[in-house]
Order: sequence, then C-alpha cells, then structure tokens
Amino acid sequence: MGDFCSVIQSCLENPALTGSYDITGTERVSYISLMRQLRDAVGAKTWIIHLPIPLFGFLLKLWALISRRRHSPKTSSRPLPQAMSLR
Repeated sequence: MGDFCSVIQSCLENPALTGSYDITGTERVSYISLMRQLRDAVGAKTWIIHLPIPLFGFLLKLWALISRRRHSPKTSSRPLPQAMSLR
C-alpha cells in the first residue's frame, strides 16, 4: 500500500512523468484505506466522513446548484495548472 501511495505522490510531484502506468499488485485494498494512505502521504489534514451514497448524490446536486449561482460563466471554468494538465 505504501508503494502505491509513493508512486502516486511521485507522479504528482514530477510533471515530467507522462503516460499510463500499470501499478496494480496482488494486495487487496479498500477505497477508504487508499484514501487514508494518500491523505497521510501528502500530509493533508482532511477529514474522512462516511456518507450513504444517496446522501452524497443529493449533496453533489445541491453543490451544483449553489456553485452555478455563485459564479458567472466567465469564471466558472479555469485552465488546469501546468503540473496537472493532461498530456
């Protein structure tokens, strides 16, 4: 699991890495475990909250309505930073 997080962290920190990589292995890892490891690897202080899927879907729709009203069409989309751009 730590190796997987190290690979992701390296990709985020090194924009010269491009392409697709198969980084799967034989270890079974839950999604929540992966998110915790990634959070720890980058030193984030993020909370992980378990939400039922229907509630999460509702909150996404609510956010879409709220954010649409807050932003004008000119400012609602921004280009990705160079380090995050797709190649």
